[in-house]
Amino acid sequence: MPELKSADLEKLYEHFWAWMRDTYKLGFGEMKISGMDMTPYWEYFLANRLTPMEKVRYFPDFDWPEEITEEKQAAWQKYKAAGGFFSLKDWIERGAPTSINEKAATAFVRKMRYWLDYLVSRGMDKTEAEVLAQDVIDSLRGQGKYKGKPKTVFELERWIYTGVQDYMAGIPIAAQKRIEKEALVAQQEAQVIAKQRMELPFYAKGMTADQIKTGYQAIRGLEEQLSVSPEYLRPTIKRQIGALQESISQLRESERLRARTATEAEEQTSQKIRIRAEEEARLEPKSASYKFAEKYGMSPEVAQRTAADYYYNMESERFAHLTPEEKRDISRVAMSEMSPGGERVEPAPPFEPPEFRAIGEIGPPAWKSWFARHYPTISREFRGRTTEERTEGTWASFLEKERSRIREEFMKQSPYQRRERPGVFAPKIRTVQF
Repeated sequence: MPELKSADLEKLYEHFWAWMRDTYKLGFGEMKISGMDMTPYWEYFLANRLTPMEKVRYFPDFDWPEEITEEKQAAWQKYKAAGGFFSLKDWIERGAPTSINEKAATAFVRKMRYWLDYLVSRGMDKTEAEVLAQDVIDSLRGQGKYKGKPKTVFELERWIYTGVQDYMAGIPIAAQKRIEKEALVAQQEAQVIAKQRMELPFYAKGMTADQIKTGYQAIRGLEEQLSVSPEYLRPTIKRQIGALQESISQLRESERLRARTATEAEEQTSQKIRIRAEEEARLEPKSASYKFAEKYGMSPEVAQRTAADYYYNMESERFAHLTPEEKRDISRVAMSEMSPGGERVEPAPPFEPPEFRAIGEIGPPAWKSWFARHYPTISREFRGRTTEERTEGTWASFLEKERSRIREEFMKQSPYQRRERPGVFAPKIRTVQF
């Protein structure tokens, strides 16, 4: 898929997740927790939900593949469930092979390698054998110069097919069974890996807290499974555990950010209400205006406006006729209502959080790596505060508070997840010498 600018990609993702929620009732957190493969949904969305104008706008230089219909997507799901290996995009590009043809191709390739080894031992050039093997593999998988046009085993060149069959027929029965058993084991392993990818971790619905709980339960189940799994399956399970841990971390950050945003919104609303009340109180005529209005027979509002006019225009001819007593009274009202309250001081610029390297975080590498992943969110939340709150002192206290919270989450993980070896640091067992 071609590269996108960050602004365009953000708009496209918003469109994609809105479609996912409307069509499948799935959000980002649920997809991550469930371990579901987002690729087919994303490729289907790009191919079928974008208008021609949007395709040109977002991907002007991209050669779009054929339309991915729901029938084709269902066929791919059936292919994956039967042990197929390719993603939706690769599966379509390779001509939508069936799982039966793929298994037959895998078995044939293994037998062919033994045949080519035999030919090399009889004088065939090794490089020529490798080129021939890769060409056969490309033709069976529909890749390279055979892209989109895969062949079945029976469609290969006749001399290759018959050469492999004759070789297998000419070797001892025990060797035939061994090779066929190896091919069968390879197919079974591929099918087990595909099934693991499709079924685990478990699907989770509900609130964020429910999804996180289900995620931890899935991690514990995967760790137990890892201890008894065959070697070929372990890399897949480890990747699933890592994906779950990252998903839970993102869900926690998202939930905490959502709660903090709601709190800040309430605080901002309260602050606006308080400022409005203070402004209204400031504009409300004060006691001096009421006394002046009562003495000279006018409303408090007129007295306030008159005092403001006098404050800014004391030398005007309009006030030249006032008696010393009237000037003293209106000056008292003006000073009470309009006093600037001292010289204006420019506020200090808001404090900017430093980069992670500049804070000099100490501790084991696993902790520093864990804290570094959360640091951008901490900086972003601090920058979202008001200018008055962004000082060096508030940053130090805020950083320490967040460090304590994140360290507590870090320590809740198992020693294996923290990449520690508790047994290495356990105290030595002391015995009594007789």
